[in-house]
Amino acid sequence: MVINPSYGYILFLNRGSPQAEARETWGIRDDDPVPLDELPALRASSDIAWAYWNRIQDGDKLNKIKFFASMSIINSETEQVIDRILKNKGLDEVPPNPPGFLVTPESEDYLALMGMFSLKVFW
Repeated sequence: MVINPSYGYILFLNRGSPQAEARETWGIRDDDPVPLDELPALRASSDIAWAYWNRIQDGDKLNKIKFFASMSIINSETEQVIDRILKNKGLDEVPPNPPGFLVTPESEDYLALMGMFSLKVFW
């Protein structure tokens, strides 16, 4: 994870929940439970990002975040949302960056990525 408070950037190079990462790192089969008592209390990568961001900021913290990015997506639900956004834009894949494509806060695409409404509404 890279955090640049001057520019308001949070960038994940490899992002996964502690539970998903523990499953992969410890070699736990999909059918077996991950021992939650052996994981940190922070349960999501966004929890960890907020902890680091909160540690280095003074005053009003939320309005200073201007850019939040993940370099890889491993969550199947998020992959489905991205696939649907690409389809809606008439694309088969994410264009090389740059130019990539921009998802703005005013769009349904943005709301879907942020989990702010049901995927059933988005479809």
